Amino acid sequence: MANAETEQVTQAVRQLWKSRAAWVRSLQPMHWIGYGLILLALLDLGEILIPPVLLNPNWEFQAFGQIIERIPVALIGFAFVFLGEKEERARWELVFLPIFSWLLLFIGIVYLLLIPLGIANTIRIDRQITNQVETQASQLGQQIQQAREQIEGISSQEELERLLAELAPADTALNIPNGQSLTTLKNELLTSIAENETVLSSQAKESIASRRQGLLEKSVKWNLGSLIAAILYVTMWRDSRWARVRK
Repeated sequence: MANAETEQVTQAVRQLWKSRAAWVRSLQPMHWIGYGLILLALLDLGEILIPPVLLNPNWEFQAFGQIIERIPVALIGFAFVFLGEKEERARWELVFLPIFSWLLLFIGIVYLLLIPLGIANTIRIDRQITNQVETQASQLGQQIQQAREQIEGISSQEELERLLAELAPADTALNIPNGQSLTTLKNELLTSIAENETVLSSQAKESIASRRQGLLEKSVKWNLGSLIAAILYVTMWRDSRWARVRK
C-alpha cells in the first residue's frame, strides 16, 4: 500500500517537472515576441513624433492621442520581456533587464507628465475653435450689416433691382412681384436678413458646442488612458525589482 502511494507521488512530481519544463521552453519565444513588440512600438513612436511641430496645440494633442492609442503594443511587449523572471535568459538579457526595468518607471512618469499637457492643449484648442467660429460669424455678420445698410439706403425700384442682381447668383432669375411698393419690398428683405442673422448666430453656437463636445470626449479618453498607462508601467517597474537586484 505504501509502495502504491509512493508511486503516485513520484508520478505527480514527474508530471509537475514536465509541466515546468514545457513552461520554461515557452519563455524564450515569448521574450523575443516582447522585444519585437517593443521595437514596433518605437517605430510607431518615431512615425508620430517626426517631424515634430512643437508649440502647436493641435499637433501636440493629436500626437498625444496617437501615442495613447498605441499603449497596448508596448505594454504587452514589456510584459512578455519580463515573463518568467530570470528563467531561460541569455547573458546579454541579464545586462539589459535592469535598464528595461528602470525604463518602465521613466515611461510611467512621462505618461503622468503628459496629462497636464493634454489638459492644457484641450483648453487652447477649445479657445481656437471658439475664436475661429466667432470670427467667421463676425465676418458674415458684417456682410449682413452691409447688405442691410444698402437696402435701407435704396430710394428707387431700379436701385433695388440692381442690388438684388449683384447679390443673387449669376444663373438665378430675379422675380420681383409687380405692384408691391418699394417700402414693402425693403421691409421683406430686411426681415429675411434679420432671420438669416438669427440662424447664423444659432448655427455658430451649435458648431462651437458640437466641436467642444468632440474635443472633450477625446481629451477625457486620452487623459484617462495616460493615467491608466502610468499606473500600469509603475506597477510593472515595482514588480520587476528582481531584475534590478544583483545576486
